[in-house]
Amino acid sequence: KDAVVNILHWGGVIEALNGLDYKPTNWKIFLALHPGDKSPPETYQTLLKYSRVPVKAMTKDLISSSDMLPATDVVIESASTLGIEAACQRKPVINYFTEIALERMKDSNGSRCWKPCQLGVAKEVRGEPRELANTILELTLYNGFSVMKKRQEEIYPRPPEKGNAVRMMSDVLMELRR
Repeated sequence: KDAVVNILHWGGVIEALNGLDYKPTNWKIFLALHPGDKSPPETYQTLLKYSRVPVKAMTKDLISSSDMLPATDVVIESASTLGIEAACQRKPVINYFTEIALERMKDSNGSRCWKPCQLGVAKEVRGEPRELANTILELTLYNGFSVMKKRQEEIYPRPPEKGNAVRMMSDVLMELRR
């Protein structure tokens, strides 16, 4: 929701991918604007204009962040429920925290620690684009996602088969009827 936090976050992501030697033109960055972000669109134009990696700003008018998730290779966020949603879909999740984002999180949550990172369902990177680039490669190309995926499966197990809740309610009602 905050232009300063967004610019620092997205700037770090763009710097990380632009710094990769691994065919950066194969990457595409989609910046998901928070519906509460009231910044005028031109606020982010410099980020879009000067990146060698293609960047597109997405608004809820085009597609929601949740609807983009199935097509993503990796989600880079900052203390958002979108990361939890991505973990439930077994996507690599990186929480990229600038110092400003950490202090903002502390101000709103009382802590500079994000629970999904502590649980191992997401990876934390603190304000270093080079480390972010290495983490992206580790999770997408070098099989580093397997441990995270296992934790995601443990912490966020798949729900029981569809219709199971209705079947359980029906069984209870049938039992009460007797």
